[in-house]
Amino acid sequence: MSITKADLLSLFLAVLTIFELGIYVYVKQPAIQDEQFSYKGADHPNAFSVPDMKHVALYQENTVHYPLTSGDDWERLSPRGGLVFLGPEKRPFMLGHFHQMQCLDTIRQVLAHSSTNSSTAGDWKTRHCMNYLRQMVMCRANTRLERSTGLYGAVHNVISEQDHVCLDWRVVYDAVRENHHLYDTGRAPQ
Repeated sequence: MSITKADLLSLFLAVLTIFELGIYVYVKQPAIQDEQFSYKGADHPNAFSVPDMKHVALYQENTVHYPLTSGDDWERLSPRGGLVFLGPEKRPFMLGHFHQMQCLDTIRQVLAHSSTNSSTAGDWKTRHCMNYLRQMVMCRANTRLERSTGLYGAVHNVISEQDHVCLDWRVVYDAVRENHHLYDTGRAPQ
């Protein structure tokens, strides 16, 4: 069974829709602000504290951004590799949001180089990312109804141009920028 570029692109677009779900679960995790942590071992909060996020509309449509063949747009989605620095020792942590974005980028790279690179060096990372994203989709159990269409007798989901209600992820990026500023100026980010 051979996999065509169209199959790979369809898979990539399906995985990309997971992004919306990733944002929702990430921001729904309770942020702990009042407790004190040593940031040693497992003594740290479960979530990065961000201000309350308002709901925003996301009009889902195809875009010219985030092409398969260029990583520039994708790299900007995970500032400084997706790390934040917390506690007096400035311990690095990765936000789940950025881990998910990096996994999408890993899959993008595999798809972009599928015909030119037969190496299996990145297979473990791709398998990890596919499993991780699958688990995130299962965890979110999104019940939103999406239009399906019949094409050549088969019913499949389509990128339906419709509004989605999301939490404003700009709040996360603003909080991460502030964390990086504190880190750069020698202050201990909390």
